[in-house]
Amino acid sequence: HPERATTGAGERGFTLAGMLVAVAIFALVSAAGVMLLRSSVDTQIAVSERLGEGSAILRTRALLSADLASAQPRPVRDASGTPQAAFATEAGGIAFTHAAIDEAGIERLERTRYALENGTLVRRSTSAVDGGAEAVPAVLVREVTGVRWRVRNADGGWSEGWSADNPARLPRAVELTLDRSGAPTLRMIFLVGPDGLP
Repeated sequence: HPERATTGAGERGFTLAGMLVAVAIFALVSAAGVMLLRSSVDTQIAVSERLGEGSAILRTRALLSADLASAQPRPVRDASGTPQAAFATEAGGIAFTHAAIDEAGIERLERTRYALENGTLVRRSTSAVDGGAEAVPAVLVREVTGVRWRVRNADGGWSEGWSADNPARLPRAVELTLDRSGAPTLRMIFLVGPDGLP
C-alpha cells in the first residue's frame, strides 16, 4: 500500500536536513548571546575602572587638601638627625609637617611625604615628627607617568622648588600636575595653612 508507506515515513520524525537547520539556528542564537554577554561584561569592567580612577582622584584631593591646610611651621630632624625645613620639595614629591589626629582622637604633629614611586603616587607618614620611621605607603593614584609640583611664594609667584630664608616658612599654595596613562592631565591647586611668621 503506497499511501500507508508514505504516511508512515512522514510520522517517523525530523529529517537530517531539518536537524542541521535547527542546530545552525541554535548556534547563531548562542553566539549572539555570548557576544551580548561579553559586551555587557566589558562595559561593566570599564565603568568599574573609571569609577575607581575617579574615587582615587577624589581621595587624593581630599588628603592633600586636609594635610596642606593643617601644615605647621615646624622644622624637623630626619632619622639621621639632619635638620629639615617645615616644607620641602624633593625629587618628584613634597614633604611637610602638619597637624593630624591619631586613632585615639589625640592631635599630634606628623611628617608626611607625597612622592611618585614606580608609576604610583603614594603618601608616606612618619610615626614621630622627628626621626620617625615611615609607615607603609598609602597608594593614591596608579599608572602615573609624570608628576610636577609647584609652590606659590609670598610675593605671588610660582616656582618648582621651595627655599626660604626661614626653615619654618610655608608656601602660600601648592600645585600638583599629574600625567596619567590613557587619561587627560590633571591639575590641582591647594591652599597651605598660614605659618604666622612676619
